[in-house]
Amino acid sequence: MYLAFGDISDLDRIFKEHKINGTYPLDFINEVKQDEQRVNSVIFLGQKQLDIVNKIFGNDIGSEQRAFEDFGQGLLYDDRCPRPVNNRVHMMDEGQFGFYRWHTFIRTAVLLNQDPKDGFMWTDMLV
Repeated sequence: MYLAFGDISDLDRIFKEHKINGTYPLDFINEVKQDEQRVNSVIFLGQKQLDIVNKIFGNDIGSEQRAFEDFGQGLLYDDRCPRPVNNRVHMMDEGQFGFYRWHTFIRTAVLLNQDPKDGFMWTDMLV
């Protein structure tokens, strides 16, 4: 997984450049597709993410929805240091960087939109 993270380490830069230049999403995803290893790593990491979600929730869509809603609303308890006693909610500890990294990854995954014959649909992650 660490190797795959390394393969997509430039996604943030590419994403930002295309957003600034007004060439997102078409030129962005075309540039991403020029590197087969990068594409394979996005697919691999996306599948791992989906495997974890499926392992935890199975077919319980209601619980999955509530969990993502609770996460988005900052309701999930997190007692790791250095959280103050009155602020123990789950946070992206990397500040905004963590969110932007995930957002760029998931948008790339959706834009790649693998064929059903490959056994994995990025839109599965949006359910």
